[in-house]
Amino acid sequence: MASTPALSVPSQPKRTVVGFGPGSLTTKVGARLPAHERFFCLRIAQTILAVPQTDNPGPVGTTGRSREVSLSSNPSVSSMGDSMKKQKQISKSLARQKVPERETKQKQVSFFSHLKQYEHSASLTQFIKFDRYPAVHPAILRLGLQMSEGLVEGSTMRCVQLLYAIKELVKDYSTPDGKELSRDLTHSLNPAIRFVAIFRLSFVAIPNIWPVLTSHLLLHLTRSFLTQCRPLSTSMGNAIKALKRTISEDIPADTPEAQAKDIVIEWIDNYIRECVILAHAMISEHACNKINNGDTLLVHGASVLLNRVLRDAHKAGVQFQVVVVDSRPSMSGRKTAEYLATLGIPCTYILISAISYVMRNISKVFLSAEALLANGYFTGAIGSSMIAMMAKAYNVPVLLCCETYKFCERVQTDSIVTNELGDPTDLAKAPDNQNRLVGWQDVPSLKLLNLVHDLTPSSFVDMVVTEIGMIPCTSVPVVLRVRDEQRL
Repeated sequence: MASTPALSVPSQPKRTVVGFGPGSLTTKVGARLPAHERFFCLRIAQTILAVPQTDNPGPVGTTGRSREVSLSSNPSVSSMGDSMKKQKQISKSLARQKVPERETKQKQVSFFSHLKQYEHSASLTQFIKFDRYPAVHPAILRLGLQMSEGLVEGSTMRCVQLLYAIKELVKDYSTPDGKELSRDLTHSLNPAIRFVAIFRLSFVAIPNIWPVLTSHLLLHLTRSFLTQCRPLSTSMGNAIKALKRTISEDIPADTPEAQAKDIVIEWIDNYIRECVILAHAMISEHACNKINNGDTLLVHGASVLLNRVLRDAHKAGVQFQVVVVDSRPSMSGRKTAEYLATLGIPCTYILISAISYVMRNISKVFLSAEALLANGYFTGAIGSSMIAMMAKAYNVPVLLCCETYKFCERVQTDSIVTNELGDPTDLAKAPDNQNRLVGWQDVPSLKLLNLVHDLTPSSFVDMVVTEIGMIPCTSVPVVLRVRDEQRL
């Protein structure tokens, strides 16, 4: 495993040093940060290696004394994927949950070895046991396999299908018989500890807390299995987070099981209707106002939201034409071109290598986002950043269509620290589905990199079209703050 060069730290006796080791990032209070927070801190560690001493109390369950941890003389800065200790912890956690772990069998590019590589050849169901209480619900199992094989694509469709699968899980759920709370809680607490902390309740004193606790445990198992199939999109993570908040805040501990099920199912239906269906209708209405007669629009890949915008604009009688840009290996733009052709919209299909030749004739560029980050950057399908940069060079306005439930508080400045690696074999296949690089795995000097997403700076986007209106990319923190205040 490749690792970045070691960092040298000057001696500062009055400051608490933040250590980066193969285990976890440790601060003065001695708290182990989650993986995503440790990943972000790793990016800023090269400029900020020491933090001033504070009087913050220690974590719950520890003494009030602070523990200072210093760097070793020759520390090694390792990413989450390179940490063998972290990998063992993940493997043990998945084994306890009876969730199969995806194995990486093919070679990886060293610079991206910290990312999990998802390969079609790895079996996810070989060691799953189907007993009376299976670890993975059949609906979740079906969704995971569909995501792994690319049958369910796009962050919107993956999120909607996830909510439908959870809906089936909730309908089939029943409180296990013969369970003693004091014994079973200890066994179930470890994977659900982060969710249990939300309640701030005395579990021993509340006899009906088991259905709520088990629902959180099922969500945790669901997330663990789906993550092994394919990394969860930001929209899926936000939906799961909102669902857990609803279970913990809107369902009292003494709620009957049937009533609690109805509350969760109703919430799922309302979430899909408000955050997806109605949001798409409002975004389409706002975006259609920016499409004029005679415009030549450029879209990239396949997007349910952009198809809705183009369809509504065509139904409104606006005369325009579309240039569909596509790229390997997914070639998802073919679906968009076929859909537009069936609607009777004039369209042109090109590969991404030809955008410099057509950009001078483009009126507006419409893109869709996987997630819109707090610093205004957005993650999209691979190639989105290149298209936005080319549009900026030709002074072509770029409009980003994104629902607000895809907004997140994460900050990211590159596509290296956090990304998704697809199956490298997909790059070796030609359009006729034949493998043109037969035996590439046996060539030591040849490695294939199949990045799924890229990151686009906010300077390349002129406007974000959301269901609440048209806003700049830098307004993401404001939207998140207002949304949190409304929940309170």
